[in-house]
Amino acid sequence: MANLRVDKITSTETFETTGSVQFDGDGDYLSSSTIISGTGFGINDFTVDFWIYPANANSGNYTGILNLKSSTASDRFQVAYHSSNIQVYTDTGSWRDTGFAPDISSWTHISFVRNYSSNTLKMYANGVEKWSVLNNHDYDEVFDEVWVGRHSGQSTYLNGFISNIRIVNGTALYTSNFKPSMRELEVVPGTVLLACQSKTDATLEKTGKTLTANGNAVANEL
Repeated sequence: MANLRVDKITSTETFETTGSVQFDGDGDYLSSSTIISGTGFGINDFTVDFWIYPANANSGNYTGILNLKSSTASDRFQVAYHSSNIQVYTDTGSWRDTGFAPDISSWTHISFVRNYSSNTLKMYANGVEKWSVLNNHDYDEVFDEVWVGRHSGQSTYLNGFISNIRIVNGTALYTSNFKPSMRELEVVPGTVLLACQSKTDATLEKTGKTLTANGNAVANEL
């Protein structure tokens, strides 16, 4: 995994060894009901970032990467893989295609960053801005559950690997192009989820949340 990731960014640095979670596309996902207690993002800035390694191209259903569930459609925040592109479900209550397709069988770093003061939601791939949309939505409904690797509406699942998935509520960590960290991510102020880092425990979460591994979701060294 270290060499695959570093090849996407630079040929001179070494990525600190970390782990990932493998999903086989057939009922595998991580779940938790205790991510942001009592609320969603509200009108806060926020950052969602992760490394993804798709095992195959997806031309059919939306396969889930991250699903922050809420009873109100416009208050959900979901990231999926569809028609080979990264797509996001947010404030309009509908899917938006970022137009970016991560490489197959290779690691790509993805970040979604909402900056409320500038009314923007941006997506960066390997630290380069690839997509932006207006977003000043008040995510005031509770995120009652989070799924990693599963889409809610179609119950479709990711075939591939996710590593170092982190959700930060209250901070737009990236406001311009950047170089993704070459180290295992750590908890920063506002972190409400940090997972998929262990080579031996798929449910390990750095902020003390309880994660459940469903199906055959397993820790991996890739």
